[in-house]
Amino acid sequence: MVRSLTSSLALVLVLSLPALAAPGGEYRVQGHDGAQVEGWVAIEARPGGIYVDRKVAGRSRLRGWLQERNGSWKGTLTTSGGAVGALAGPADGRSLELTVTRRQGSDRDLDAEWVERAPRRISIGVSRWRLRSRTSTIESAPLMQSIVRNALRTVRNGNVPSALMLTEAGNRVEPRLKVEGPEIFAGAAALIVAAEEEVLIQTFHWAPSEAADTIMAALKALEARRRAANATTPVRVRFVVDRNRLLKALRYTLRDLEANIRATRLDPRYVTTQVASSTHWLYGALHSKVFVVDGRHALITGSNVNEWAQGPQTWYELGLVVHGPVAASLRAEFDDLWAQKYGSSLAPLQTAPLPATGPGVKVLVTSRKSNGNVFQDNDENPASQGYFSLLRGAQRHVRIMTPHLNDDGVRRELIACVKRGVTVQVVLSKGFGLTRMKLPFQGGSNTKNLGRLYRRLKQHPAALARFQVRWFSRDGQTPVDGEARNSHAKYMTCDDSVAIIGNSNLDEQSFNHSREVNLVIEDAALIRGFDRQVFLPVFKRAIPVDLRNP
Repeated sequence: MVRSLTSSLALVLVLSLPALAAPGGEYRVQGHDGAQVEGWVAIEARPGGIYVDRKVAGRSRLRGWLQERNGSWKGTLTTSGGAVGALAGPADGRSLELTVTRRQGSDRDLDAEWVERAPRRISIGVSRWRLRSRTSTIESAPLMQSIVRNALRTVRNGNVPSALMLTEAGNRVEPRLKVEGPEIFAGAAALIVAAEEEVLIQTFHWAPSEAADTIMAALKALEARRRAANATTPVRVRFVVDRNRLLKALRYTLRDLEANIRATRLDPRYVTTQVASSTHWLYGALHSKVFVVDGRHALITGSNVNEWAQGPQTWYELGLVVHGPVAASLRAEFDDLWAQKYGSSLAPLQTAPLPATGPGVKVLVTSRKSNGNVFQDNDENPASQGYFSLLRGAQRHVRIMTPHLNDDGVRRELIACVKRGVTVQVVLSKGFGLTRMKLPFQGGSNTKNLGRLYRRLKQHPAALARFQVRWFSRDGQTPVDGEARNSHAKYMTCDDSVAIIGNSNLDEQSFNHSREVNLVIEDAALIRGFDRQVFLPVFKRAIPVDLRNP
């Protein structure tokens, strides 16, 4: 029987593993005293203890640190979003014991017995945890291995269960990036119109615009298609948008979205909508921009649904469409956000996953939680570690497009890169977002940070020559200066082998405060194609920066 808790429940776990080291890996929960309970348990071995993160059926979490005491690991774990199965029940002081033993003759399976203590001892059956580390069964080159390892090390500060972060079999990544709002939102609209069960949309900013009209028109076309097919159930469409209480320009995002939905007049027999906002004061924004359809298809982009996406002031943006298990991983990331707002997870999908045909593309989903604490500088999260690990592993060249470059950790890694012989090419946006960059704890302008980098490198002329920075330009003659028609793209590739494409800027806000999600892709042919399509022509027409006087 599966029930939910409406309040947080503290649990005590005892993990007894005589003569065994702390077992790192992914364990699949299959059945619970006859109940239909499935999910994953991540166990991360660390010096002196282990970190446990259990997520069952996409509905509940049980997580926390256990410390080694006399051959066992003990600690207090907490649940969020409701406990499942044997963990269900009122918060009445119950504790939970777990004894785990290695199955005889098996190096990969564990048997686990959950014992719940109420007023009397109740044995609630045996669950089998099968060790099934997805990351260990996906072979990668050393650079990707390093990125995966450091992302998983910080999984507790991300939004995707570790078992879903890295996927390969069945993944398809479209080889051509969507460039600028009209193409990006046409791609999103194509996915939406074909939806059978669910559409999930999260974005930092939503405002009346051509981009918003494109999405609403797609929902109306979806309604018409479902009506023509005599559909008996509606497609569920869920939106989450950022809402900043202090910045007037971002205060009315939810209001504008709701007005767009009302004006579209969707028939709830065919399309239903539900909206939520991620509300904060100044820092800690929901900065993610992702569309997920049926857990099978997704589009990730840096573009907001606003006036900068389409029209005379269009920013240079990128979007990437993916299909297969990676879309299910992005659904899990949205699910984490939705559960925070509503206290319950998304309902399981009835639509079958796409068949895993062919070898697929290795894709790692990296993310970070939002944090509004202005005094916290914490890059121990999968999204930040993805960038750092790529820069640390680079051997020949790194190519970057970002509107902002002011994170202290990124500056440190860039300096180390060029000093060890790596060529770093960067396209920056001149005069972009200066008002925000001048706020406290936001890192300062690009010009200020290029000056900092120059001062660190001027005593190393060979390294300085390898640090090639250019201002984004439309015409190849003058840099774009200011907001209108500038670049807002987030893009990094390394050694023709790995790319990071998604939501994060290389700034203090994205690395320390905002909720972010990115895709790390290992595929040489794709990465070379991306560079040829977007980076190389953009870099060629960009205007070189004199680092002595940026």
